[in-house]
Amino acid sequence: MPETVSPSRWRLAGYGAKYARDRDPWRSRRVGSGRLRFARYARALEGVRVPRALEVGCAGGHFLSALSKAARRVDALDLSERALADAGRRAARLPGVSVRLANALTFKPRARYGLVAMLQVVSDFEPPVQRAFLRRAKALLRADGLLLCSTPSRPFALFDPERFLSWVAEDFEVLVFDEFSTRGRSSRWGHMVFLARLR
Repeated sequence: MPETVSPSRWRLAGYGAKYARDRDPWRSRRVGSGRLRFARYARALEGVRVPRALEVGCAGGHFLSALSKAARRVDALDLSERALADAGRRAARLPGVSVRLANALTFKPRARYGLVAMLQVVSDFEPPVQRAFLRRAKALLRADGLLLCSTPSRPFALFDPERFLSWVAEDFEVLVFDEFSTRGRSSRWGHMVFLARLR
């Protein structure tokens, strides 16, 4: 299958199928791996305060509470209606947080953001799409805006962390970098999360 600059249909269909089989396919709410991951993501955001933040691929909305502490307004996007139903219930308890069904690569915001979060999103796609996500984050951010991103820390399917970080370095300065492991299936690839500022 040729690489494209937009997500392949079979990958998007696979994403929807995951939610059809399991309301929490990434174990986000489970004790252990999920909670540890979100704790490390939140730690990378310590001290950050921005007017507006965007979460790309919010899934069930498990990180919305942490984002709402860093931003007065949070917009969250996902491609799964089933995931957004869960995210919407969590957002309803958080002032200034909204969720919507949208593709981040074509989403048109009213204004630029101080923070864009992409947590375990880009590594599921082809390399040209991974790079497109970074270009899109740059376009969505205001000057000196921040990118919070998490990916596997070791090669995974079509994802090469060294190559990805080299793309990040073209437009961003990494301020915080954290590499860690969890238990379970995801431990074989490890995790990294970084906070970077747009140059």
